Amino acid sequence: MDMISKRLFSVFAITAVLVSTAFIGGTVFAEDSSTITDQQLVQIRARCSEVKATLGRVHSNDALLRVNRGQLYERLSTKLAAPLNSRIALNRLDGSTLLTVTSQYDQHLNDFRTHYQTYEEQLSATMRIDCVNQPAKFYDSLQDARAKRQIVNESSQKLASDITEYKKAFTEFARSYREKN
Repeated sequence: MDMISKRLFSVFAITAVLVSTAFIGGTVFAEDSSTITDQQLVQIRARCSEVKATLGRVHSNDALLRVNRGQLYERLSTKLAAPLNSRIALNRLDGSTLLTVTSQYDQHLNDFRTHYQTYEEQLSATMRIDCVNQPAKFYDSLQDARAKRQIVNESSQKLASDITEYKKAFTEFARSYREKN
C-alpha cells in the first residue's frame, strides 16, 4: 500500500500544479462591456489582421493544451482512480468516499469536454468573421468566445479541486487502512 500511496501522491501533486495553470489567463482583445463604441469599431478594423493572427495562436495553443490536459484527465480517471477503486472494492474495503469523488470527477470531466468543444466552435466561428466589414459582429462573437473560455477555465478548476479531494480521500483511506492492520 505504501508504494501505491507514494505513486498516487506524486501523480496528484504534479497534476494539481499542472491543472492549476491550465486555461488560466489569456489574451485580452477588447473591453469588457456590453456595447461597443465607435472608437472600438475603428480599432477592430485597424488591427483586424493582428487580432486574427493572435486568435489563431490562441486557438492553436488552446487546442494543444486541451489535448494534453484531456489525456492527463483521462489517465487519472482510467489508469489510476478506476483501478484503485476496483481493487478496494474487490478487497471488500470501504472506498465509498473515493467512489463519490471519482463519480464527481467523471461528471466534471464530461463537462470539461463539452465546454471546451463549445468554446472551440465559438472561437472558430469568430475567426471566420470579417472583422473589417463586420467589426460589431466580430466583437460580439469574440466576447462570447471569451465567456466560453472562462467556462472552460472554471471546468478545469473543478477538475483540479476534484483531484485534490481524491488525494485527501485517499490519504484518509490509507490512514484508516494502516490503523486497522
